[in-house]
Amino acid sequence: MTTIPIWFLDIDGVVNALRPADGLIRTTAECMGHEFTIHYSPEVVEVINAAHRAGLVEVRWLSTWEQEARTSFAPAVGLDDFVAYSIPDGDTGRWYKADVVDRVVAEEGRPFVWTDDENDLEPYGLLDAALEQPRLVLAPDPDVGLTLKDLTRIHEFLQDHRDGALPTGDQYPRRPLLLLGDGALFSRTDEDGHHLFEIDDTDYAVDPHLFERIEALRTKHDLDLRWLSDAPVSDLHAIAGIARMTAFRAHVDPHEVESPMSWWKGQVVVEHVVAGRVPLVWVDREIDEEVMESFASETNVLLVSPEGDRLSADEVDRIEQFLATLGEGGH
Repeated sequence: MTTIPIWFLDIDGVVNALRPADGLIRTTAECMGHEFTIHYSPEVVEVINAAHRAGLVEVRWLSTWEQEARTSFAPAVGLDDFVAYSIPDGDTGRWYKADVVDRVVAEEGRPFVWTDDENDLEPYGLLDAALEQPRLVLAPDPDVGLTLKDLTRIHEFLQDHRDGALPTGDQYPRRPLLLLGDGALFSRTDEDGHHLFEIDDTDYAVDPHLFERIEALRTKHDLDLRWLSDAPVSDLHAIAGIARMTAFRAHVDPHEVESPMSWWKGQVVVEHVVAGRVPLVWVDREIDEEVMESFASETNVLLVSPEGDRLSADEVDRIEQFLATLGEGGH
């Protein structure tokens, strides 16, 4: 039986923001014979689709739209076709959604995410069967709906409870590591063919072909991809989701932790090298000659400092050649 988490997803006040706002797209969808105005974030839609397609979560509609969540709402906003629950017959004296969540979790025994603008465990109460499972229950502001910060929390929960997740406390994977820092996959300058989007008033330009190449490397060499960036963690998860690469974890600057290195990113890399869980590739535009020299004796470590705003095709080729030699016993 799979342990992939279930995501119980509501519509109004969650995917459909109840007030128009900058960055939201306006459209319409029909429910129960009436046409309703919809305001949705295309980035939120893309992240939900990406998580479902990547197998991190099984999204299921739990909304008063019932089956029209699939037949009307999802096509209108560009969401994939998810299973939808209908309102059960009969009255148990509780909110029907709580009954559905508790019954399904009791039957399937899986971690779950539940996003509904009316969520409140106190008055509605889930039975013990659901409370025994790992869970993340979120109630977005209905005027705004799900935000990219909400999706970051969801993404982190899914990473911690996905099939094959690392054991608790195991910081250092046995798989090759690819640490992607600033100047690796995105920049602040736009070019033709790039995906430009805004998160919290910051513009990010993503080259989809570059992400596709890194995703291909991840699959071919079973890489553990991790962000090692000064950008906000919520932005990093959003970028990964929008680019349909939801396998990223993120290291963050520990700030208060005293480090023998002046640069926190270097300390993270040193910890992985010392732990003996190499090979490791580290990409960051701030890697200078002094840092390069400090890792020169580590034959299983490749450091790449992109010359442009992000990794070039030649630099990705170099990473691929390094990874290929690992399989040949070259390191």
